[in-house]
Amino acid sequence: MSQCSRKELLIASFFVLINAYGILAAAQGNLFDSLKNNIRYAVSNGQKLSATLSFCDKWESMSPDTLRYYVLAAKQLALKQNDLHASIFADYYMAAWLFQANKIDTALTLTDKTISAYKKDFSYDDVLAKLMSLRGNILIRTDNVAEMTKNSFDFIKMAEEHKDTLNIARGMLGIGNADMRLKKYDETLSWYRKALQLLPNAMYKEKLSFIYNNIAIVFYHLNKEDSATYYVKEGIAYSQGSGNLTNLANGWFLYGGLMAEYKHISEAETAFEKAIEIRKKIGDVYYIISDMAQLALFYCDNNQPQKGIALCNEGINLLKQNGNDFSNQSSLYEVLAKAYLQVKDYKNYSDVLRQQLNLKDSIYQKNTAEEMAEMQAKYEVQKKEAEIAHQRLLLVKKNYLIYGSLAVFILLVFSSYQLFKRYRQDQKFRLIQAIEKEKKISERAVNEAEENERKRIAADLHDNLGAQANALLYGTEQLKNIAQDESVLLDNLQYTARDMMQSLRETAWAMKQSEVEARQVWLRIINFCKHLSLIFKEIRITTNGDAHATAIFSSNRALQIILIVQEAINNAVRHSGGDRINVESRADESSWLITVADNGQGFDLAQHQNNGIGLVNMKERADKAAIAIRFDTGIGKGTAIRLLIPFDALKA
Repeated sequence: MSQCSRKELLIASFFVLINAYGILAAAQGNLFDSLKNNIRYAVSNGQKLSATLSFCDKWESMSPDTLRYYVLAAKQLALKQNDLHASIFADYYMAAWLFQANKIDTALTLTDKTISAYKKDFSYDDVLAKLMSLRGNILIRTDNVAEMTKNSFDFIKMAEEHKDTLNIARGMLGIGNADMRLKKYDETLSWYRKALQLLPNAMYKEKLSFIYNNIAIVFYHLNKEDSATYYVKEGIAYSQGSGNLTNLANGWFLYGGLMAEYKHISEAETAFEKAIEIRKKIGDVYYIISDMAQLALFYCDNNQPQKGIALCNEGINLLKQNGNDFSNQSSLYEVLAKAYLQVKDYKNYSDVLRQQLNLKDSIYQKNTAEEMAEMQAKYEVQKKEAEIAHQRLLLVKKNYLIYGSLAVFILLVFSSYQLFKRYRQDQKFRLIQAIEKEKKISERAVNEAEENERKRIAADLHDNLGAQANALLYGTEQLKNIAQDESVLLDNLQYTARDMMQSLRETAWAMKQSEVEARQVWLRIINFCKHLSLIFKEIRITTNGDAHATAIFSSNRALQIILIVQEAINNAVRHSGGDRINVESRADESSWLITVADNGQGFDLAQHQNNGIGLVNMKERADKAAIAIRFDTGIGKGTAIRLLIPFDALKA
């Protein structure tokens, strides 16, 4: 197929989606009119209650005000009828309204209370499944990834016990969403594919149409344009089939974002307009803010940064008015920083970057990989226990008629259990004594180590900031005397101030913990490279590879690794004269190799061996942390700095 015909096919499929949306809008209106007529012409309070609850079930496609009106009506009817089941069902929709209105804490409290009440009086059914699904959606908005993962595993276990395939898939989607928040894209894709395999037909896929949007986002992060575009179109098509306006608006906005990213500007504008038109009908504040960030990014990418700044600031004000507790606020700050950089407003750019970094640090601290792994392991154990229990039940049924043998068997089991219990108590008592003794020794050792570590880090912080503050002072004195070099001095002052802020942040981060995973170190190096890329757009800074999955370092050693790598990158940016810098990570079971290489002019290593301040600093830090460092360079050959780091330990 020629390039021209492929383009025509893409345009044709795009307009099929638009035409389908027009049909959906009319169908959606007819559906709501029909549901309202069912309420209006109900001949008894019981029929009216049932019709009102059916109308509320379309809450994802209506405004919060409309939902609240009908929820209150349903609650009053349920109380009049003394219908406990309907009353709890109405509480679910009230929690959904609070969720739409972004009253997140209140929504979570009511959802937990409703789940508890429902479990007390009713068995598992569609109402309880909807409550569990809503709880997961509430948790993801608070960025409480650990709690969301636990909720999803609980949901899966409950659905598996009742062979509820659709809601098993919902639970798997929840785990995938949590992994995506932590940027674990391979794990995310694995969970999404497991969920997709449980959707055998179009009806199931329409109910979980948002899975296609989520898969498209993963492929976008993996730089797979064709796959991302394909899945978002699938998501739009299934959302149209289900009539879910929230999922449909999300699909159109995601499609617009992808088209803008891939430079299809006209298609992007059309998609954004469709999404906003649908979103206005719903009025969900969370998604309105998300849409603002996406549209502001579109403005920035199309040379309209002032519009982007205005839209982001409007979104931030909306955040403050609605509790400031949105998981999508990070994207709003990212776009705002980009817009300020475009208009060269460096003061506001610096302020926004600092707020963004603090926000990301708080999110990472709240959701550790250990918690996620622990919950997944717990789920697997519970699943195995359930399987074992089921097998035992089958065995008992099979041998039910052999009463004599069964009685002997029970007696033997009971006797063995008593002996085992006694033995276990003995072992437990000895273990407790040993643990207490070890605990006292460990506490003393940990206290001494922590004190030494803090002193060492504090001294490092003092040395770094003292030297950089002297550089700032010297620069300001020169500004008073040498007017012609003001531009160069200002650049140096700005660079020094940025280095001070980076050193302070990294040192403060290290002081908060006694041990640091290699993956955390590598993540901070990646983030540092991304921020430099925003500032020095003329230089292409890339990162390749990954850290060892279970390696850990002391906080001081982790800090030295980060500061050495940052020093190497800064030197390449400021002095190499090149336009490419690559930071590469390779790890085996015993050590970690990090390479910082540029394509710059290089230098004579012999001349700078002892008098280059940057080289001396890196060597001193490497010596402190028992790191082997090597400099490969030459005039006209570029520079490569290699760190070989033995591991402190590996987690079991």
